[in-house]
Amino acid sequence: MKKLSFLVLIGVFGLGCTIAAIKLVSAQTQSQTNNSLTKLTKTVTLDSGWDAGLNIGLGGLASGDVVNIVPGGTGRIVSKVVTIADMPVGVPDSNTSLTAPLPGADVPENSLQVSSTDVSFQRPAIQGRILLYIEVPEGTKVSVTADASRVVNAYPVSAPLNVKGGVLGKGQSTLGKAIVMLMDPENGDPSDGIKGLGGNKYFVPYEKLSVTNGQNSLVGLSFIANIDIDESGTVTTVRVLQPLNSPQVSNALNGLRFEPFILNGATVKVSTVVKQ
Repeated sequence: MKKLSFLVLIGVFGLGCTIAAIKLVSAQTQSQTNNSLTKLTKTVTLDSGWDAGLNIGLGGLASGDVVNIVPGGTGRIVSKVVTIADMPVGVPDSNTSLTAPLPGADVPENSLQVSSTDVSFQRPAIQGRILLYIEVPEGTKVSVTADASRVVNAYPVSAPLNVKGGVLGKGQSTLGKAIVMLMDPENGDPSDGIKGLGGNKYFVPYEKLSVTNGQNSLVGLSFIANIDIDESGTVTTVRVLQPLNSPQVSNALNGLRFEPFILNGATVKVSTVVKQ
């Protein structure tokens, strides 16, 4: 099954020079509900003297949950919690399907705690899948513990990392890519290949498709969407996932035309994910 399976800004004031010259400049918390994939965002902003490592403590994560850690700008730690509830959009009478993400349940604010030295996330008892996306200053040494088991200790973040099932792996460089990654049953990169959905329909990475008309209508838009394309290259269904159900994005995507996608000598129906 294909799954497309997206934080929180909080802070503490640094006390004295005995704590690695940590000094908090500002802290923010943002909660979003219902129509957003991102449910919590917590940010801690630090001054240039900050040079501490970051301890990440995880509790109760389910098998489909993912933690994605990326190097970002200097002087801040940003943590985001994304929840996803899947909506089946597969081919009728087929044993396989693609699932499009809908915003999942809201997350209690106290499930995520962020300070200048620690990020702690305790998974709430909600259905669906969760992505914890953490942006840290490049070079920050992170130590990750999942349910009291050490995953990695003082690992310098110079490239995106992820943690799934208590194992450290290669992460995604942006929040959008981290969400799209969850489409793959093994949480791999969906650009790796084409996969059958049954009924002469295939999931095809967007990069493998050729747009013949309407590309300019996407300029300046930022979104994630799932679209279906028939054998002639005409868009038949648009599901805008972020920002949810945006009419502007939906109209732009409905105006796209593609070269018919040929597989094994025959044109096929396509389902794909567009993000920018």
